[in-house]
Amino acid sequence: MCGILGYSHLENEVVDKIADLRKSLNLLAHRGPDSSGEYFDSKVYLGHRRLSIIDLSTKANQPLISQQGNAYIIFNGEVYNYRELRKSIENPVTESDTEVVLEGYLKEGKNFFSRLRGMFAFAIYDFRETPKLVLYRDMAGIKPLYYCIHKGSFAFASEIKSLRFLHHDLAIDQGIMKSYLALGYCLEPKTIYSQIKAVEPGECMTYDIRNGHVGVEKVAIYLFDQVNNLSYSQNLEKTTVLLKQAVNRNLVADVPISFSLSGGIDSSLIVALANKRDSHNICVKFSDDAYDESNVARQFADTLGLELNIVSGDVHGNLDLLNRIFLHFDQPYADSSAIPFYILSKQASELTKVLIGGDGGDEVQNGYPSFGWMPFVRKWSKEISAVTHLTDSLFSVERKRQFARLNGLINQRNVDDWVCEWSSWIPPSSLFEGDSPFKFNTDIIKTEFRESFSNRKAEDIQRSLQKNYFHKRMLSDYLRKADMMSMMHSLEYRVPMLDEDFTGFSLQIPYNHKSDLFEQKKLLRKIHSKTYPKATSYRKKSGFGIPLDKWLSHSEFETMKSIIVTKDSIVGEYVKRNYIDHLFQRIETKSPRNQLFTSRAAAYQRILMLYVLQLWYHHSYKD
Repeated sequence: MCGILGYSHLENEVVDKIADLRKSLNLLAHRGPDSSGEYFDSKVYLGHRRLSIIDLSTKANQPLISQQGNAYIIFNGEVYNYRELRKSIENPVTESDTEVVLEGYLKEGKNFFSRLRGMFAFAIYDFRETPKLVLYRDMAGIKPLYYCIHKGSFAFASEIKSLRFLHHDLAIDQGIMKSYLALGYCLEPKTIYSQIKAVEPGECMTYDIRNGHVGVEKVAIYLFDQVNNLSYSQNLEKTTVLLKQAVNRNLVADVPISFSLSGGIDSSLIVALANKRDSHNICVKFSDDAYDESNVARQFADTLGLELNIVSGDVHGNLDLLNRIFLHFDQPYADSSAIPFYILSKQASELTKVLIGGDGGDEVQNGYPSFGWMPFVRKWSKEISAVTHLTDSLFSVERKRQFARLNGLINQRNVDDWVCEWSSWIPPSSLFEGDSPFKFNTDIIKTEFRESFSNRKAEDIQRSLQKNYFHKRMLSDYLRKADMMSMMHSLEYRVPMLDEDFTGFSLQIPYNHKSDLFEQKKLLRKIHSKTYPKATSYRKKSGFGIPLDKWLSHSEFETMKSIIVTKDSIVGEYVKRNYIDHLFQRIETKSPRNQLFTSRAAAYQRILMLYVLQLWYHHSYKD
């Protein structure tokens, strides 16, 4: 796993920018502490920070030049099937997967990329005929790759901070800013900056060095409207075979590998299939029982006869640490699960360079409860709405709050708006004391959500759920969290559940084979129960969260409030002051006025969202 940086300008010589480019590359040092390299000519700069995982020799350092001397590559990630692909390369110079990617491209062109299996983002400087930069990113978007076109320049990097360093005059994308205030993350392929975008997963981007022309071509993308005609037992069998293959692929490395073992189905299934007796298995333990899964993880390890390293997640929280974690994301990002992932990565990095986890299983195998109930509610929305209105007075405040959320969902027009409403911490339809908590028209939130990956169609509610969770929350929230927190500690985090073959097949399995109203992730639970006690295979899903109210003190929440409502607060331009006050009152008082509008857990998350926005604006944009 590495950090890459590239730059070209239509008019100016690269040498005039070399000092800034080197500083920009050094901002990625945490992604690759093992070596640093660069190549530049009059028009192109390529920089690389290396974390050595495959072929640890200096021969594999980058930028790597082709055998014929007509192209360079800078590569971030791993290609797990590189040994198979390497057989077609004549007289390879290294034992690395990077050389395979470069020579394969020179021999077969862009279509070669569809044969790669792994997680990666890379750039090739091809100067055989028409000099051009070729950028590509894996099909799920596991590895990040951003680019910026601004004032005659084209730049790309593994993290936004390197591009931001090169350009201090970038504008805020108002649509993304406003959608962040609902979702808590910035929707790809856009970013908070109007001039910076993400290369879309599975799409190849080319930049012509001579005239600045940008071309985009779909090379390998997932389809969400294709369904196979296999029986349940056939899908179960093939799912098992492809998952075993995916796990075995992810074991390719020239350094020791460790596993993240939680109380969940996915990570424990991966550990069982890997069957590595000498690996480290790491679990984060919290003293709060509502967040702790270490006892279940211990049960998994004992079943397999494996050692389990339990690390404490009860790190004393403070705003300095919280600031350091969330400023590292380079744009507003406020998923509180980044905190336990930070702790996991920090502890794991002391034991290993490579950590394998279970991310992606919920998205490709229908693991979330909403995969079960949302199609049902969509079908019977009128009847459910009538019942909730008639019986509203009979229920508790908590149940009324749930009914209000449900009715807000039912009132949405199309499928994308349904998913947007449900995925939002502050839904676009939210009302507080009869009015929106926002100072802007919330239709922009739904528009941004709807237009993100709108070119990858899925017509019905079931397939739309899969597409939206995969291309939005997983990509822009969960995968960015995993990459940023692991690489912050120079740790490579692998995700077998997003193997190309396993994912492609999983997305084509009939919906009811994977989930129904009462059970989700049916196939994986069935496979899991063949190894583990059945009770553990059918446990209720729990998230990777943290008790934020215990992690931060009351005085620290007071400090957060003072920062959010300061005179020049960016938050105050978008969110009404009475709603901000309500959120803090909700956590200060057990039974405050207006508790109908917000639960305590939601209040903590929403406060974090507002605080992180102000934090980003003050430290990363305004200054």
